[in-house]
Parts: sequence; C-alpha cells; structure tokens
Amino acid sequence: MLLAAIAVLFIVAAVGTRSPVTPVAVGSTATGADVATVVRATDPSVVDISALLSSARGSVAGTGLVLSASGSVLTNNHVIAGTSEITAQVGGSGRRYYASVVGYDVPDDLAVLQLEGATGLTPARLGDPAAAHRGDDVVAIGNALGLGGIPTGQAGTITAFGQSVTATDGSGRNGEALSGLIAFAAEIEPGDSGGPLVDARGQVIGLTTAATVADGPLIATAPRGFAIPIDRAAAVAAQIDRGQASAKVHVGQRAILGLTVKTVQSTPSVARVAGAVVGLVDVSSPAHTAGIRADDVIVSVDLAPVGSLTALNAALDRRHPGDVVTLGWTDATGQFRTASVRLLAGPPL
Repeated sequence: MLLAAIAVLFIVAAVGTRSPVTPVAVGSTATGADVATVVRATDPSVVDISALLSSARGSVAGTGLVLSASGSVLTNNHVIAGTSEITAQVGGSGRRYYASVVGYDVPDDLAVLQLEGATGLTPARLGDPAAAHRGDDVVAIGNALGLGGIPTGQAGTITAFGQSVTATDGSGRNGEALSGLIAFAAEIEPGDSGGPLVDARGQVIGLTTAATVADGPLIATAPRGFAIPIDRAAAVAAQIDRGQASAKVHVGQRAILGLTVKTVQSTPSVARVAGAVVGLVDVSSPAHTAGIRADDVIVSVDLAPVGSLTALNAALDRRHPGDVVTLGWTDATGQFRTASVRLLAGPPL
C-alpha cells in the first residue's frame, strides 16, 4: 500500500511583528467577493502535482502555478524534494502531464517544473505584493488534502509582512528557516503548498508555503498561513529558466554518489575524522566500484575539504549527472584513499 504524504510545511516557530488575527468566514471575503468566483478565475493556472517518493513506498501531493503557456510551473521545493515520476494536472481536470525538474532553490523553498508536451496553457496573473496592505482580503487556492479535482479556496486577510519562520514537515524532521513571508489568516490544508495566494483583484501576490497547526507560546492561536511574495518567487523562477545556477539555485538534475550518509558517527575508528560518514552504498554505483564502503568517511571532493554532510551536499550541488569528481576518503582502517567517481542522476534535494 502506498502511504500518501501531503505537502505542507508546518510552523514550529514564527518570529517578527505580530498582529491580531481575525479569520474571515470561508465562502466570502470581507468585501463580499465570492470565493468560488475567484477560484474559477484562477483555476486554469493552478496545477495539481503528484509524485512518487524515491526512498520509500509512498507518494506526495501538492500544488503549482502555471508561469508560461508552454508549461513552466512554479511550486515549493518541499513538494518535489526526494521524489521521482512527477505528474501534474492543470485546473484539476483534463490531460495529466509528466513533469521534469528544471531547477530548484532549497533555501527559498522554490522549484520550477516543465510539463512535457504542454502548449496553450494560461499563465497566472501576477500582482505586486508591495501594493498589498495588512487587512487586505485574500484567497488561498490549492490542492487541499491532495484530493485533486477543482482547486479549493480559503478566504482570509493579510495579517503581517516580512515574517520569518522555522518550518518542519510535521514529523519533526526537515526543519528549514524561511524569511520575508506574507502572513495571512486562513486555514491552510496539507496539499496547498505551492498554491497561489490571490488578492481581491484576482492577481497572485504569493505562493503558499507553510501554515500553523497547533497552539503554543510561539504560534498564533488562530489558523495562519505563510506565503512567499510572488515577485521574489518569480525572480528565482526566471533565473532557473535562464539556466543561471548560483550558490542557492541548482539548475538541472541533481547529481548523487549512489550512497547514503549517516548523521551520527557510529564507529570508533572514524569518530575522530571530520567528514561525511558513509552509510549504505548502492552496489551498482560508481562509488561502490571505486571501493567506498559503509563507515568510510568522505573528506574531500576535487581536493576541497568536506567536513560534514552539509558540505558534501554543497560540493555536489555544483555538479551534474555524468560529471567526474575526485573523492578523498578515509576507510575503516584509517587509510586515506582517492578515486575518480562519475556522478549519477538523483531526485531533487
């Protein structure tokens, strides 16, 4: 049985200017605009995203936003991280497309997909977040609960700008810090990640990325969503589409070694060595052919020191599948070894 993972990051802490949160009844905004009308108008630009998890039996569901008639789609990176076989359906009906990852920005939680064979799609109407104000009416639209079909809408109001949050996937893992977010009072459902936050004029001003799920000393007592301002998200998407990689932006498929890395050094023989401690090694991988085994410690990539898993990921993120790198590692006997390893294609980080 597949275990469905519905993509939304939950807030475990939020800092910044706080303001009273007054939810607006679902079905209408404070000005009386009908939410269903806003959803119908935005529907042709909203994408239901589904994908299989690469490292486990399961699937994930989220939302995306059409940026071009030819099928460029913006979503959250956490929607597609660690996945394969991504598919998408525009407007919750009609043709289902296979999607490839064009690139991603992990720190800003953004990713761009390309729908294969797409033509004639309706790009979203992008607004100006700088023109929005606290108290403005908004509607958050998405693939709530990953059910697919016509997108759902939740009405609310903007409560604050420039918010900084630390978010988790709900299991306590994968915490990430996000900043400069728009906070709004609306009940965000799992699956809404990557969906548009739309203003009263029907223009997208943000990309929903996280939500509060429980009360606590650092969490608002009413439902609260957080969105990445669309101008910032669109700028990252444009950079990805131009193929301009940077320290944050990765373009193309992710390159991997074909092994896992332990978060804790479990063997005394390697405990004194700074590096990335190897866990499982795929027996069909070039890394295995090169002689890398469990409990070895990778200490360099192309002669540059690697002192941790984070450093190893950063070094590999600048490479692409097919690239050849020179790895330096210390084996279980304490001997330093080197070898050239050809990188494989892997799921997004």
